Amino acid sequence: MEMFKLFIIIICLSMLIGCRSDEVIAVEDDYIAVYNIVFTAIKDEDGILDNSIPYIAIDGKSLMNISEDGLNQVLSTVKSWNETVIDESIETLEEKGMMIDDHYLEGILLEILSIEYTEDNKFLVHARKFKSRKGAVTVSYLLERKDGRWIIEEVEMTGIS
Repeated sequence: MEMFKLFIIIICLSMLIGCRSDEVIAVEDDYIAVYNIVFTAIKDEDGILDNSIPYIAIDGKSLMNISEDGLNQVLSTVKSWNETVIDESIETLEEKGMMIDDHYLEGILLEILSIEYTEDNKFLVHARKFKSRKGAVTVSYLLERKDGRWIIEEVEMTGIS
């Protein structure tokens, strides 16, 4: 019986030691803030892609870990830059005939290619701004929380066409 109690105590201590009190888990509000920051940053990359754009498309399916309400918050932020904001992917834009000459969009498409919440409580985000098959930029952003706000710590241009 004493051996059983000792075993239980060891298991409980192991579980407590394994739980780090300094570990922070990202919540939906963090993801919404990060998406807004990244989309704001990438829209300013390669301004030539923005000439006379009638709409901004956001690939809502590329936004992970947010609800429909969270998506609407992101779309609302983007709407402050352009009155016409649509939730479409490159595939649905092509299906709807919005890809002109199977080559370019009248508007631009902003999408998240990947997002990772790292062990050191940072976000690594790969995003793309697409205007045409020969007019797109892909950027990686590393974001860190400072003073309760997410800020871009590092930017790396990973692709331009």
